[in-house]
Amino acid sequence: MLDRIEWQTKNLMTLPFREGRALCSQRDPRREATLWLQNEKKRWPRRLAEASPFLVLGLGAGFHVELLSSHLSKQPLHVFESDQELITKFRERTSLQNIFFWSESEKMELKASLHQQFPVVVSFRPSWQGAESTFIELESYFLGSQNIKQILQNENLSEEKTFWRILGEVVK
Repeated sequence: MLDRIEWQTKNLMTLPFREGRALCSQRDPRREATLWLQNEKKRWPRRLAEASPFLVLGLGAGFHVELLSSHLSKQPLHVFESDQELITKFRERTSLQNIFFWSESEKMELKASLHQQFPVVVSFRPSWQGAESTFIELESYFLGSQNIKQILQNENLSEEKTFWRILGEVVK
């Protein structure tokens, strides 16, 4: 069982804390979200990011989710958060409609729902405080070994490297 979320006001913003640790930047969570998105975008295969659903692991205060949502065109945005209280609070303060939330009790359904869709998985580690094992399990499940679709859509690989990586996946 996770410790309850505590809410503290810092710099005129109400932020979530677990075990005394902030689940996002205490100074400037909006800037943190902007930097997070810039770093994550560098890792996405472009063609995959244009067509696949997104899965964010960790909600924290949700500034990064709002920002990511504004950058997606039609792709579904899924957010896994182990603490239902964070999901509830986020829904109360935002009017975004294109986000699907998954909680700890829905972890198996999340896996079944997105397994064949090859989502772009992005992690917001500051929000994992006190629940790391749950998030690591999901991250490993979705990113453990590359799947063939991800390999084919990686524009940074030569044809030869692509062939050998796909062959390696088939042999597994």
